Amino acid sequence: MLSKASLRFSLQTRQRALTARGMLFSPAAHKRMARSLSSGFQGFEDGVERDSVTVAVPATSANMGPGFDTIGIALNVWNTMTVERSDKLQIHVSGEGSGKVPMDDSNLVVFGVKTAFEQAGMKMPPLRFKCHNRIPFARGLGSSSAGITAGLLAGLVLSGTRVPVWGHETFLQLACGIEGHPDNVAPAIYGGIQLGMHTGERWLSSRVPTPHGLQAIVFIPESIGETKVARAVLPETLTYKEAVYNISRASFLVNALNTGNLADLKYATQDALHQPQRSAQFPHMTPVIEVVTHLQFFRPCSPC
Repeated sequence: MLSKASLRFSLQTRQRALTARGMLFSPAAHKRMARSLSSGFQGFEDGVERDSVTVAVPATSANMGPGFDTIGIALNVWNTMTVERSDKLQIHVSGEGSGKVPMDDSNLVVFGVKTAFEQAGMKMPPLRFKCHNRIPFARGLGSSSAGITAGLLAGLVLSGTRVPVWGHETFLQLACGIEGHPDNVAPAIYGGIQLGMHTGERWLSSRVPTPHGLQAIVFIPESIGETKVARAVLPETLTYKEAVYNISRASFLVNALNTGNLADLKYATQDALHQPQRSAQFPHMTPVIEVVTHLQFFRPCSPC
């Protein structure tokens, strides 16, 4: 099931942020939501450091159809993490990825917290991380982006640091600076279906409405798929024919989601830039695409 656009977190006592529903926000609406969120944090102030924080971040599926590095969606599968001040770095992991993720400062949740403290002009103190992971590790469901987002959010709260949102999206800039592309981190931060791009100056995101009743069926491979390996098979150049193929289908995809015309998804999720090139690395991909197309289901997203 698709997640609502939300990031839940608490400051020692678990407090929920308001849930932003699947819609586009005007600047005025965004300001109203920001005021509501601020009141919901019960006294959260700049410069006031915290001793602990608990965050929850959703799984994501990116490269939706023809939207390579551009379109991603949040899913209702969550990793939770509690970070507390300590006398030394400690990492405890349960659930997915236990025994596989790094247990030192190379772990992305630690790197995210460190980046947030650097944003605040501070050095990261010794911390204890308690992570319970429900997102499958390295299976194409945004476990890396969830770690980055969770770490950044926890670090900002612990350091008592606010960052600009409307017109700046500083949180997104920090996350993309680590991840390198927006299609996983944007829905991990904002929820729902997100478009992402770089303007030449900064990363920019925009929400696409989630059609009522749309659900996600996730096929999880038994083998681990590394992003750098998946990207290594992509060609350096494209033909005009391939570019036009994807532009036309990406346009239809966004329009189908906006209008709720799900019948167009059969064609609007076709791709020429990454799915064919990765079919040898992911032998299950082509059979799955053929089955869901025949059954008129949504075509699968591709690993990063």
